[in-house]
Amino acid sequence: MESFFFVLLFHKESQILQSMKKSTLFIILLFFFLKNYAQNLPTYAFTQSTTAYTEITGGTVLGNSDTDDERFVDLSIPLGGSTTTGIGIPIGFDFLFNGYTYNRFAINANGWISLGSSALTPAVNMSSSSAYFPLSTTTSAVPNDLVARISAFSRDMAGQLGSELRYELSGASPNRVLTIQWKNFRKYGSTGDSFNFQIKLFETTNEVRVVYGAMATQNASNVSIQAGLRAAPNYPANNFNSRVTTSDWTATTASTSASGVLTFSQTLFPPVGLSYSWIPPNLCTGMPNPGNTISDVTLSCYNFPFNLSLQNPTNGAGVTYQWKISTDGVSYSPILNATNSTYQATQTTSNYYKCTVTCTNSNQSSESTPVLVNTDLQSNCFCIPQYAYGKTYGDLISNVVIADTTLSNNTGTSPTNPAYTFYQGQPNYTCSLTAGSVYTLTISHSTLGNQNVAVWIDFNSDGVFSIDERVAYSQAPTEVEMPSVLSLNISCTATVGTHRMRIRNVWNVDAATIDPCATYNYGESEDYVVTILPAPACSQPNTLFVSSITNSTAVLSWNAGCTETMWDVYVVNQGGATPGNTPSYSNVLSPFTVNGLQGSTTYDFYVRANCQNNGFSLWTGPYAFTTLPNPPANDNCTTATPLLIGNIFPDHQVLSTNLGATNSNPPNPNCAFFNGADVWYTIVVPLSGNITIETQGDFSDTVTDTGLAVYSGTCSALSLVSCNDDNPQNGYFSILSLTNRTPGEILYANVWAYNAEEEGTFYVSAYDCTSTTPAPTGASQQYFCAANNPTLQNIIVSGDNIKWYSQATGGVALANTTVLQNNTTYYASQTINCEGLNRLPVLVTLESSPLVNNTVLTLCDNTGAIGYETFNLSLANNQICNTPNVVFEYYTTLSDAQNGTNAITTPANYVNTSSPQTIYVKVLSLAGCYALATITLQLTQAPSAPQGIANQTFCGSVSLSSLVVTGNAIKWYDSATNGNMLANTTLLVSGATYYASQEVNGCESITRLAVTVLQDCSSSGCVNAPYGLKPASTFIPSCTGSNEIITSNAFAGEYSQVEVIQGVTYTFSSSLNTDFITISNQDASTVLATGLGTVQWTSNFSGIIRYYLHAGSDCSTNTLERIKRIQCGVNSLVPNDDCFGAIMLIPSNTLNCQSVVTGSVQNATPSNVMNSCAGTADDDVWYKFVATSSSHHIVLSNITGSTLDMYHALYTGNCNGLSLVQGSCSDPNSNVVNGLLIGQTYYLRIYTTTSIPNQNTTFSVCILTPPSSSNNDDCTTAINLTIGDTFTDYAVSSTNALATNSNAPGIDCADYNGGDLWYTVVIPASGAVTLETGFGSLTDTGMAAYSGNCSNLQYIQCDDDSSPNGKYSMITLTNRTPGEIIYVNVWDFGNDNIGSFQISAYNPVLGTQEFDNLNGLNYYPNPVKDVLYLKNNEIIDSITIYNMIGQEMYNERINNLESEINFQKYPSGNYIIQINCGNKKANYKIIKL
Repeated sequence: MESFFFVLLFHKESQILQSMKKSTLFIILLFFFLKNYAQNLPTYAFTQSTTAYTEITGGTVLGNSDTDDERFVDLSIPLGGSTTTGIGIPIGFDFLFNGYTYNRFAINANGWISLGSSALTPAVNMSSSSAYFPLSTTTSAVPNDLVARISAFSRDMAGQLGSELRYELSGASPNRVLTIQWKNFRKYGSTGDSFNFQIKLFETTNEVRVVYGAMATQNASNVSIQAGLRAAPNYPANNFNSRVTTSDWTATTASTSASGVLTFSQTLFPPVGLSYSWIPPNLCTGMPNPGNTISDVTLSCYNFPFNLSLQNPTNGAGVTYQWKISTDGVSYSPILNATNSTYQATQTTSNYYKCTVTCTNSNQSSESTPVLVNTDLQSNCFCIPQYAYGKTYGDLISNVVIADTTLSNNTGTSPTNPAYTFYQGQPNYTCSLTAGSVYTLTISHSTLGNQNVAVWIDFNSDGVFSIDERVAYSQAPTEVEMPSVLSLNISCTATVGTHRMRIRNVWNVDAATIDPCATYNYGESEDYVVTILPAPACSQPNTLFVSSITNSTAVLSWNAGCTETMWDVYVVNQGGATPGNTPSYSNVLSPFTVNGLQGSTTYDFYVRANCQNNGFSLWTGPYAFTTLPNPPANDNCTTATPLLIGNIFPDHQVLSTNLGATNSNPPNPNCAFFNGADVWYTIVVPLSGNITIETQGDFSDTVTDTGLAVYSGTCSALSLVSCNDDNPQNGYFSILSLTNRTPGEILYANVWAYNAEEEGTFYVSAYDCTSTTPAPTGASQQYFCAANNPTLQNIIVSGDNIKWYSQATGGVALANTTVLQNNTTYYASQTINCEGLNRLPVLVTLESSPLVNNTVLTLCDNTGAIGYETFNLSLANNQICNTPNVVFEYYTTLSDAQNGTNAITTPANYVNTSSPQTIYVKVLSLAGCYALATITLQLTQAPSAPQGIANQTFCGSVSLSSLVVTGNAIKWYDSATNGNMLANTTLLVSGATYYASQEVNGCESITRLAVTVLQDCSSSGCVNAPYGLKPASTFIPSCTGSNEIITSNAFAGEYSQVEVIQGVTYTFSSSLNTDFITISNQDASTVLATGLGTVQWTSNFSGIIRYYLHAGSDCSTNTLERIKRIQCGVNSLVPNDDCFGAIMLIPSNTLNCQSVVTGSVQNATPSNVMNSCAGTADDDVWYKFVATSSSHHIVLSNITGSTLDMYHALYTGNCNGLSLVQGSCSDPNSNVVNGLLIGQTYYLRIYTTTSIPNQNTTFSVCILTPPSSSNNDDCTTAINLTIGDTFTDYAVSSTNALATNSNAPGIDCADYNGGDLWYTVVIPASGAVTLETGFGSLTDTGMAAYSGNCSNLQYIQCDDDSSPNGKYSMITLTNRTPGEIIYVNVWDFGNDNIGSFQISAYNPVLGTQEFDNLNGLNYYPNPVKDVLYLKNNEIIDSITIYNMIGQEMYNERINNLESEINFQKYPSGNYIIQINCGNKKANYKIIKL
């Protein structure tokens, strides 16, 4: 606002001064704020210098160390806040900025201030869309007079410990200085920053100065800072004066945009004392001298802009400008908003222009010398359309014709520029066009397509083709050699007269965007002159059209003329009489609806204008249209056609039509793009509750794609049951099979053509074939060999047109080539007239080849001819394979076993032909998978009879076990041959002869030792007792079956008195098995029994006996303490409490526990067997087994109870004389015992290690059979793994029972401690393989992989628990070299368990499925035995065959669509065939039989 405006306001206010003193006072106050003179910020002079940075310490402190984004707009709120407006802070003097006087300011903690005035409300306003960029982000909320900002270092800043925001007014008037200071600020979120700077405002000079102190940062990344001035207007941001730099704060440049920034970083910052100053310009003086008015044109086109300026500039601040205009050069008027030193003008007539220049400081004005700008001729004002290449490539206009006019210009097809021509001067270059008419404009091109055309007529003749003067443009690019045909619609209001018409052709540019003047690459433009004639008084209608056609109505429309208001319509059957003066309908308007039409009928339609007093126009027509057919009878739900239920589709099929069908708006059809034209049917659900509704074509192909929806309920309340688009078995027709519906229920079926795109006939039928068609027949569980990769077509079922599914109902049929999956049920349907709902479930079991072990059958050569015995081969079955449901076949040669010929027909009675002899056993699964094993038949020579004294005496009730015989596993008989075997507890009968045999390695002696016994108690036994009776009282045994301690500190040479009962068997024992025991009557007059270590005696009376202990049979004595024990009766709680009650265990012939026995030590007592192993055997229990191998693996598991620390040991001999098997003492719960004799019985003793009584521990025990040796115990004997598709394909079973420590290098996982095994695998052609362990009694393994060789292993990778199957190991190697050998080391975690596991190498890419595809390739057969045939739909360049270790076996150039490969020369196995076609390559897996 200028000062003269104030005078006007003040004068107006003075008229009402008496009544509005306050208003006048406000105006006076306002005067001090209003702009004094023009002073834009760009005129401020910028200087910089470097001075000392002087910190202020007085004044007022605002905010605190937590300051962050605060605005300080009111001193009553010293901590600031988020409010952006307020009364402000006093500056202390009037400060002139951008021509405005300010006396208030506000502070933003982010490094900037804004200025304000106490005369305004609010006094200050800091609103901004970004408080970090105040110079460029002023919002519309800030009025122009408060857009006054000064930024020193605007950035997202925050306080910190030691931060301070302070302002201080210093000096004396008129030279006071306001200083605003930021001390020790930092960037938000940063540490290590310390920013110090000031903004200074100077009184009188109105200088703005920014001074920088220490500006330290630890942030190396760049940030953007704004520093400078900004003032009104609010928008656009064009009044600013700020600095920019990206390299040096001491060498900044002026910003060209209000958003300009300075770059700040750890290395780019202002030095201490750097000062930026902005100084306003000096005021203008004296009389301005603007000189001449200068125009950049002398002739202007209609409304085209041109520029006016002054000859002489007027220097200094406070200069104002006002431009003026005159039509006669005498009377001038001010031009609104033309107040700058230059002015851009437009005009439609000639005008004079001048400018009044005023220096407000001297209050003097002067005017420039006027200039006259005339208007130019229209023909000189049209723009010349430009092209870069024009017609050069054939993008041109060859002919222009406006039908029914004189304009017809054939310009030819020569691709020669110029690309613009103004055609005039010949009759065929021009034409007359009548207002309110439509014309057809045809524009021909060369042979090129993609031409686009737009047409303009300059109706107002201003020399400009404006967008509202565009009369036509092409809707789509032209095809090759096709013209552009446009409709020129001349408005009724078109200006009558002669006008310029422009036709512009552009290649490959949307016609709707073509500009009449712009530059394009290719095309041609042509201008013509056309004359617009006034509309006739009664013009003939044009552009007839018919829409919304039904079977009985149609909407007729036409293009109305300019003055007509009513029309006559004539409608007649096509080919009928032409209209006369009797219309069908008079005085109607467009559009007009005609009713009462007949369906499927073609009509002609005419129209004429009824111009009342001006008569009638000519008739326009005929325009032909055809009504829709009448809707079918079942067009609605209420008139639905009933469908009868058949067994198959043809039974009661109904020929239907949707011709003329309307949209019945059924609820929610959610398929097949419903768009009306639908028909209805009803179906009554049959007794089965099942129904199929289907559509089919009628071979007329009028309807080929339907939708079908079925509803329940009633026509007024339909509920969607199901919807179907396409029957996969019948093209695009529809089918719905519904089950479990209520018999008698009425269903409503709605049928339509997809998207209502077709009309015609089709069949619809309802039937219940699916419920009555039975399922196929076949075995419900079928077995297949996994190695054969069986598919669905291998399942044996009986039925017609079998289809397979993965579920019992619904689903999508599976391809017959689908590979079978283990333990998966597949469902088969059959089709008899229709596919049945009933499906046969078949559970598929895929079997691998059975896991087998070689074994030995040994017989004693003690019957028949020497060297020949009859073997029962089936006794070896469990040792060979314990897999259930397998079949064993026996052969004498390997080739017979492989071919399945000459099987042994009587395996239970097979006589060996040699010793040893190998029998080959073929073990077959139910699926026919088989594995081969061997039985070694060997004969053992019968041992001689045991040694002993033929005549022996006894005393008392003594059993056979008391006789002294030397031999192994003694057996007693009652005759020299054959006879009955006697128990060891059989009491001796004086005078009887007993016969002893021995058994060695499972072979019993043929001859027997005869021992005749006599009772003689006269001199046997030791009844001397120098140490007397101990204990003093008579011991009465409880006879619980357990050992009872008579005394635990007995001496040799003392006796005890024991009360016995007639008929009870007593066992007397000492803890020293070398002690001699004597049993006598109460007065020691008769010796009843004697023996070493243990004596068993059956009492023939009830009373008191003496129980003597001596150090030997020589009746020697000593004071060495021993335990004296007695046992009688049976321990009913622990039947295996001693050796005699040992429970039989059956060894498993594999590494897996097949026969597991549970046991407990609860209530167990000490045995009469000396313990030579560790631990306290005071609660031992006993088991026994017959060795089937020279090594057996003893495993205790599932240990629970009071203690988990168990011990076990193995003994040989018999319960009267047991010997510890060397190496069988074991604290670990798993132990392999070697050196066993096959056929020998061994006794297993199990007890808790602790001596604490009353333990209740339970456990499981089983006996395993390890392999004869760990062949792969060393890297050099590693087992090679075959790579399969999955883990189970070629998994190898292993045990660490005999594994040692191979000291494998570099292992850093899974607690490696030896006990490891070795394997190798050859990297396949894919370069990838997965190695994995799993599925055995060992449940936690480690695995390491190596490259190189056994003498120089290179560690690759180690794994503990990556397998998804528990704590087993898995390593996946990729990008390895095909053919490379990888060494694999496997061990039990910590090597503290012995057991079995499986290991496998696999790579899914080697599956039978293709792992790359060539569309159109056929190859067969696969598996192949002789010749593989290949046929492709494109040339096969070459074929390469690799084996599974990546070795190239075959390579040949083919260059044909077909090929044959002879596989006869290759061994059985898997191969990869690689096929190359052009730049495509694919790999397939082939199985060679």
